[in-house]
Amino acid sequence: MWEWAPEFKALVVFAEHRFYGQSLPFGNESYQSPHHLGYLTSEQALADYADLILHLKYTIPGAEKSAVVAFGGSYGGMLAAWFRVKYPHIVTASLAASAPINMSPGLAPCGKFNEAVTAAYERESELCSAAIRKSWTELQKLGYSVAGCKQLRRKFGLCQELHPSNYTLLRDWIKENYGTIALVNFPEPSDLVGAVPASPVRVVCEGFVKAPANNKSALVDAVVRAVNILFNSTGQRKCNDLFIYQRHIPGYSFQKCNELMTATCGNGVTDMFFPYTWNATAELERCQKQFTELTSLISAGDFLKSTKHLNTERSNGELDPWSVLGVLEPLSDDVVVLKIPGAAHHADLRFSRPSDPPEVVRARQIERTYIRRWIAEADESPERGRKEVDHFAFHNNKTFKLRYLMNDEYWDRDGGPIFIYTGNEDNIEGFAEATGALWEWAPEFGALVVFVEHRFFGKSLPFGNRSFESPEKLGYLTSDQALADYADLIIHLKYTLPGAEKSAVIAIGGSYGGLLAAWMRLKFPHLVDGALSSGGPFNMPPGLVPCSTYSEAVTNAYKSVSEQCVTAIRNSWPVMERLAYTEAGARHLQEKFKTCQPLHPSNYTLFRDMLRDTYGVVAMVNYPEESELEICKHFMNAPRTAHGLVDGAAAAMSMFTAAGKGLPCLDVFLYERNLASYQFLKCNELMQPFCGNGVSDMFYPYTWNATAERERCEKKFGITPDFYRTIMMYGGSKFSTATNIIFSNGELDPWSALGVLEPPNDDVVVIVIPGVAHHVDLRFASPSDSRAVKRARVVEKNYIRQWISQADARSQRKKNEPKELRVINMKNENSFFKAYRV
Repeated sequence: MWEWAPEFKALVVFAEHRFYGQSLPFGNESYQSPHHLGYLTSEQALADYADLILHLKYTIPGAEKSAVVAFGGSYGGMLAAWFRVKYPHIVTASLAASAPINMSPGLAPCGKFNEAVTAAYERESELCSAAIRKSWTELQKLGYSVAGCKQLRRKFGLCQELHPSNYTLLRDWIKENYGTIALVNFPEPSDLVGAVPASPVRVVCEGFVKAPANNKSALVDAVVRAVNILFNSTGQRKCNDLFIYQRHIPGYSFQKCNELMTATCGNGVTDMFFPYTWNATAELERCQKQFTELTSLISAGDFLKSTKHLNTERSNGELDPWSVLGVLEPLSDDVVVLKIPGAAHHADLRFSRPSDPPEVVRARQIERTYIRRWIAEADESPERGRKEVDHFAFHNNKTFKLRYLMNDEYWDRDGGPIFIYTGNEDNIEGFAEATGALWEWAPEFGALVVFVEHRFFGKSLPFGNRSFESPEKLGYLTSDQALADYADLIIHLKYTLPGAEKSAVIAIGGSYGGLLAAWMRLKFPHLVDGALSSGGPFNMPPGLVPCSTYSEAVTNAYKSVSEQCVTAIRNSWPVMERLAYTEAGARHLQEKFKTCQPLHPSNYTLFRDMLRDTYGVVAMVNYPEESELEICKHFMNAPRTAHGLVDGAAAAMSMFTAAGKGLPCLDVFLYERNLASYQFLKCNELMQPFCGNGVSDMFYPYTWNATAERERCEKKFGITPDFYRTIMMYGGSKFSTATNIIFSNGELDPWSALGVLEPPNDDVVVIVIPGVAHHVDLRFASPSDSRAVKRARVVEKNYIRQWISQADARSQRKKNEPKELRVINMKNENSFFKAYRV
């Protein structure tokens, strides 16, 4: 990065991982409890990096339009790749060197790593690996006796006492050291894990090859010299610590019990180690004993099973044991895989040296070429400018019952897709009853239909009836937790329903559920093959559009019915306000509107704001079969007097909220009382920064004040709102890197003014349906549907059918498909030049 910075004129930033170095969230107490360590996760670290990038872009002059390229090696390589996958709106490209993506249990045979380590030593000499394999027997003979353990402690210079009961600690420590030496087998001296000489594997092997074949003591001495190469090559260390890995990097030990669990085993035949197995139960017990409160081994491997990763380079050194657990075949046409012969662990990221093999030099040239191209493309982009309660921390292993409805009546178990509705702010039955598209399309597609309830709504309460009693509990009500619930459910269905494993998944949602559907495709592209997002207000966060946008859109919906209606509503506000200034006038309003609560001058604004919100809701659900905007008739039929305006408003409200809906009275707290969890979301991710001026809209003049809203939310929920969280997490309405998403908008839907109205790229579809309201395309087909609505549904089904076909084709793609421009083996000169000229 330092050497490339002048060439690219780049700002270079190295971000420390939380819980490492001096980045300790709880200071010196960071490692003292599982509760604290629970915040040590890759997801939390990625969010830290995303936050930092946004901070730099908004605070450093000139940085706002800068492309961002993430670099990382080893676990850092995994993070760099995940960063591009999870935050494509922030990260333009990534270079992931030596990233062992397939380290998690079940993703690769457990013997693979040890066989790769063995291969690194066999390249120097087969006599070397044979001698190491033979040495375990001699070490074990000594380790079985007290006298032998004393001899081993003296030879290895151990800090700890050694007994037959703990001999395996020494044995396993030696095994790990052989692997680490292979990782850092650079042609020059290095200090990545300590002062290590050049070509350390060769140095180790020279010691074994020179040892007399039948001299058992000399064989053990060769092992001693080998481990000292790694930890005591200078001879300055007083003793060798068997717990050096756990003691010096406790955070990594914790992560190895969760996201970075490495399932290795040995057989002593295809590898140079002693026979041992990997036992999930034993590992779980060990981790529980060491850290407590851990109940599962978490696999991080599924992060990168996506078939559509844009602008990502994966490099692997041929001599690096981690390379066998890396990405060795491209996942899409936009992913580059480099295989570098003769290179060790992320050698391409190190400082260049005269000793670098030609293949490493060429690999760096290719990496720079692709990065330069991706930066240029970013510059041209107009868009630049039983589920866990907590999915992202390991200190909380509580689970709750997430409710979902499933119908397999029409499901073709031989490849039929899964339609999953991403539930939003209400109980799931209501969405299942209203979202007719899924039911009507299921027979046509042979689809499994699933409606998932959003946590903290309906009966999906993580803490039961106590779910809303404290900020600590409500803190688990976030969109990313909900997305993780849905992802968990998809995985559960795929692994438990016969025939579902190869099913394409299409996420479908409306309004806030539309946001969630698009975000599911954005954040979990390896699980969701496409998304239909209807009526999603992606530009809702403060600052993305003028605050008057929504009020003007509501007004336009009423204006489509009658200009006279808009004028009457606009004129009604000052009349009601004058009445509300007095107790008698407030009582008059109370009687006219039949409010459930007494009205006084002191609470008139609550009543007024409720009316304003109701006008907006009516515009949203202005479906032809329900004719909600017939409320305009009450205004147009009322006398054009002050009393007539009040009577018209009261009659209009009664039609929508009271008598016409079976309610005995008009509840001033209608929206806040019924949807406490939604009010919490509106204090964070779904903040609605609206305003009105009474001129370009039909409302009274009002402003949006961030400070006042923050104070209101702090008072109501005891939390400090983060109005911009969704911009950081998902990029607002910037979907320039997204694929396979349909954004549909009803022209008369007020939310459409905050939606995605222009396609950000060729892989995203935008549909604007004239003359209709909120996500009408997801409703049951009706005789009153316009031709535009019918046409929109046809277009949506055609794209969904195309995505399902693409998913089916990917699952059947042959492994020998030509990949000459993406899989680059540096031994092949022709492949190098073909790639370099791309």
